[in-house]
Amino acid sequence: MSIIERYSPLNLAYKIIVVTNASSPVGVIVSNTLLKANALVLGVDNKPKDDTLSASTYSHFQFWKCKLTDDNAVDEIIEYATKVFKTDRINGMVNLINADDDADTLAAHEKLAARCAKIMEGGIDGGSVVTTVVQAANIDAQASHAVGQLLKTNKQVSSEVSKDKVRCNIVAEGDKADAKPYEPYTEAQDHFNFLLKPRDDQYRPKVREITDDIRAMFAFSNVILYLISGMSEGKDGIVLNRQGQLVQS
Repeated sequence: MSIIERYSPLNLAYKIIVVTNASSPVGVIVSNTLLKANALVLGVDNKPKDDTLSASTYSHFQFWKCKLTDDNAVDEIIEYATKVFKTDRINGMVNLINADDDADTLAAHEKLAARCAKIMEGGIDGGSVVTTVVQAANIDAQASHAVGQLLKTNKQVSSEVSKDKVRCNIVAEGDKADAKPYEPYTEAQDHFNFLLKPRDDQYRPKVREITDDIRAMFAFSNVILYLISGMSEGKDGIVLNRQGQLVQS
């Protein structure tokens, strides 16, 4: 059920968003946040669909299980999105990358992001690609991955499409000492403070207690929602951390 008002700048009604690593804890929360904003979400993962995400015939969430490095994976994902959502549009992509992905997997993520971005470029409203990393056990490894592979992937995808049509941005930890408040995101929080509070009923019975880690993932998912939604219109090539602070522009 949506908790976004019809005319909210965060309303993603009829927007089709592809989310990779959708069965990871972060992927589940990101998918739920996008669903609460009325998006049509296609989750992609090589692991089974998470039980907390319903993917019935007419639900806003659909799921495609595949290994991204398979030869036809990207074509199959696009074809499935067209089939289940009855349109060839894609309006956004949350490119969740694992911190320990090998070169082949990273290349597959980049290929899918570039394909989605090309489809967005050909659409009336354009779209947004957000590249980020699934939380790693070693935060230093995550930060190192962010400043390296995420920037490389984002730059490559961005170079293949018009910046007037497709926004390509990153969420990563980076160096906290260099992070500074990002005023557009601070102002945007007035529109979705309700999403900062995790709802217990989304995770029962699988999760009995809302931990600090889960709350942090909710805050992180709101940063992604900001970058995917129309509230980030005109913002391209920026790096925000998981709290919405500016790391690099």
